[in-house]
Amino acid sequence: MKSPPRPAPTTGTTLPVAVYRNLHRGCWSVKDKSTRRVTAHLHSLLLSSAEGCSFRVSEAGRQRVLRTGQKNVHASVHGHLSPLPQPESTRPLRNPVRVRYNPRILPLFHSPEGKAVIWAQRVEFRADGTVWAEGPVYAPSPNPRAN
Repeated sequence: MKSPPRPAPTTGTTLPVAVYRNLHRGCWSVKDKSTRRVTAHLHSLLLSSAEGCSFRVSEAGRQRVLRTGQKNVHASVHGHLSPLPQPESTRPLRNPVRVRYNPRILPLFHSPEGKAVIWAQRVEFRADGTVWAEGPVYAPSPNPRAN
């Protein structure tokens, strides 16, 4: 039986966090980057800050998944979580782009068109398990004609 999500922290201004999908609990796990501990399990959340959010994948973790077939936490989105509602956090995302990750398809987070997403201004994690990015920045695509 899945345990209920833990609430987000309610102190401080913003928290540097890493967010990943918790497949066992069916929610998003929020890890405090300073303590490296999971501080909340949430059904939905929004990362938003002046620094934006980065999408990170451990290649060693990805290779382990491909080699063993067992899932492990090796991909997450890093940013700042505002514990209290802010005016910015209530505004809907502008021109959101869905972002996905599947280690068997591409080695990075990607858009539906297959473009690698490395950064976004704001990232929304929804209860249905989808991730949406506002203002995504794409990795430079390799030039197939380069020698």
